[in-house]
Amino acid sequence: MYMKPSPLVAAQPACRHIIWDWNGTLLQDGAQTMGAVSDAFRTLGIAEVTVPRHQDLFHRPVRDFFDDLAGRRLSDEEHAHLVGMFQRYYADCDLRECVGADTIEALETWASLGFTQSVLSMCPHDELTRSLGDLGLTSYFNRIEGYSGTGPDTKAAHLVAHLAAIEGLDPRSVALIGDTTDDAHAAEAAQIGCILYHSGQSALQSFERVARTGRDIVSSLLEAVALARSGRALPGH
Repeated sequence: MYMKPSPLVAAQPACRHIIWDWNGTLLQDGAQTMGAVSDAFRTLGIAEVTVPRHQDLFHRPVRDFFDDLAGRRLSDEEHAHLVGMFQRYYADCDLRECVGADTIEALETWASLGFTQSVLSMCPHDELTRSLGDLGLTSYFNRIEGYSGTGPDTKAAHLVAHLAAIEGLDPRSVALIGDTTDDAHAAEAAQIGCILYHSGQSALQSFERVARTGRDIVSSLLEAVALARSGRALPGH
């Protein structure tokens, strides 16, 4: 006997759009990022930045994170020096080493389903678009958005604006795939689904900190895509 779906089931769409985070997620550059932070701090000789220390303390805004690493309030000059040195050391990284088969296969799998995907990153916008172009990934996305240099150094407000800028997008059918607590907080503010990728020793935050968000955690991007497709990570499921 045919039974009409309940209004609750009918009103809940499946996941049809993924918003990807860039650094630490699609670009698996956690080891390179932590190495550049450590090298930058070494130039001031004010703190030793180990992987466990970075994973225990990393959060946004980055200014506050650097203060926590230093164990004191940094001067504006010290902070600017650290940012500049980080950018210098990070620029020496070969980003091609940070894009594995898992990244390409995840993007290909989602595209093959006929659904859309975009990138929202706190990476500077020009750097993000250049990197995606150099790596041949631009064509996968219907919107690419990095940090413009204005607004808060946290993702929540930018995510809300990103969603509004994509025409015809139902937020109930969207999942953010990221790697940090900032991604989880942003998804909560925007009331969309969220899946967190954790890469183990190269992750920017410890597993325990990420787990405290209560979000689903995966160890591969293909697993993240499968979970997004299931709709289980969407609000209301």
